[in-house]
Amino acid sequence: MKIQTKLMTDWEWLSLRIITLFALAMLISFTPGLLRGFFGDELYAPQDLFSSNSSGFIDDKWVWGFRHYLYFWMCIILFIIQVARIAKWIENRSDDSDSFPV
Repeated sequence: MKIQTKLMTDWEWLSLRIITLFALAMLISFTPGLLRGFFGDELYAPQDLFSSNSSGFIDDKWVWGFRHYLYFWMCIILFIIQVARIAKWIENRSDDSDSFPV
């Protein structure tokens, strides 16, 4: 008979890690709107009725500063790294006979 001494099962740890990853991504999404001056963003002022911000990657009302692009790509890269770490963690755990029972 095996006594379980773990605080949480592997599935619970995985779920908690994924929830934390996405919750953090949602919280970080509020940062650019609050720190426009820090990122060097400038409000786009159209020259005429038909002009648009064609250089706008995501936000048409603002022209992003250099720091904003750095922040954006940093968040994307960190997200990809975390997804890869979760996949590697699952792969390593699936090799154990006690982990991730199906």
